[in-house]
Amino acid sequence: AAAPTAKALAAALAPWRQRLGARRHDEAVRLLAGYARLPVAGWPTGATELRFSWTPAGVANPQTVHGAIDRLARSPAGEDWILDYKTGRGPGPDPKGPAGHQLRLYAMAWRDGLAGHPVPLRAGIVDVRSGRLVPVPLAEPELQETRRWIATAAERLRDGSLAVGPGHPDRPCGGCPYRSACPERRTDAVEEAPPLLAG
Repeated sequence: AAAPTAKALAAALAPWRQRLGARRHDEAVRLLAGYARLPVAGWPTGATELRFSWTPAGVANPQTVHGAIDRLARSPAGEDWILDYKTGRGPGPDPKGPAGHQLRLYAMAWRDGLAGHPVPLRAGIVDVRSGRLVPVPLAEPELQETRRWIATAAERLRDGSLAVGPGHPDRPCGGCPYRSACPERRTDAVEEAPPLLAG
């Protein structure tokens, strides 16, 4: 099937225009039109927002991880893909950075627990703003690095150093829609327009 046109998407989103405001509505139409042109948009979907709880094996002092996989899909080549959607501004998702670790964590959870047995799998970040699919490597060296990342995060959770509490420089106050009413907001945060989509 052909991708929907920007005009068709604008018509479909018209009831939301007043709620979103003209600027955010137009941005949503642009993002969705770009996404609809990606081949991944037409792949059959097996599940969306698949919630899970998983305790990783092979990690010192394991801690149960809770998450939600944005989408499981099957490519025309018959490969199962775990997909995560990112809409943030900036340089784009880095498959070697936190977004890559996130996808590898999802892949390990899928292989170890959710699927019930090892399955051939690929993973990718759908960068909606740039309109591209960024593959995430799932080879053993990358999985080992992600296991170390999980162990470090678990240790920081236990000792309290991972908390993004009041005054923490990484606290995402600038984009929070509740910033003006929050007594714990960072006062130095530059206010940003809230993102259209989670991710």
